[in-house]
Amino acid sequence: IYWAALVIFSILIVIIYNTCFTGRVFPGLRKCFHLAIVAVYIPGILLDPDLLYTCSVLAFGLMVIVETMRYLNVPPFGTALRNNFSKFLDQQDSGELILTPLYLLIGVSLPIWLYHGRYAY
Repeated sequence: IYWAALVIFSILIVIIYNTCFTGRVFPGLRKCFHLAIVAVYIPGILLDPDLLYTCSVLAFGLMVIVETMRYLNVPPFGTALRNNFSKFLDQQDSGELILTPLYLLIGVSLPIWLYHGRYAY
């Protein structure tokens, strides 16, 4: 329930921003996603590291697929993804690929991926 609430919270932030604001996202709003990932990973590491490992691998794969669809403008989702993602860009995402979300996920997941099952939690 806790993790589902965090997913709903993150989706609501994006929906509210897309309906209420037309300009670029201010840096504080981007930090909400950093806060959300910390709120997911700390209880995940403490309560169920195997589930966190599995979900982080699946999330990475899904994010790669979504970014590929956005980059290649694959119908019917490519245009919508491109329009919605463009609002969340800043100077760090100046190229064709938007890699900041992937970097965030890799940064918090890599220790879990590398040491999964080697040590007791």
